[in-house]
Amino acid sequence: MGFFLLLNRSFLPYHRHLPCAGSDVEDSVKVVKLGDGWAVYVLDGGVVTSQSFKFEAYATAWADGQRSRLKLPPFDRRP
Repeated sequence: MGFFLLLNRSFLPYHRHLPCAGSDVEDSVKVVKLGDGWAVYVLDGGVVTSQSFKFEAYATAWADGQRSRLKLPPFDRRP
């Protein structure tokens, strides 16, 4: 995974960790279209991490890895 992120570092304008109010919030992963790029928001143990990507495929692949790490079910990609 580190190699993947190293190759795509130029597409990642920010990576933030923000505290979330309340620790009773369930862990989650969201992929959001932002302008001409994509952002993935990960809520893990009350801390929100955001990661941006230029391409949707990179965003969804990274989000899938985060969902797996958090032991969440995979995304439902049915139309």
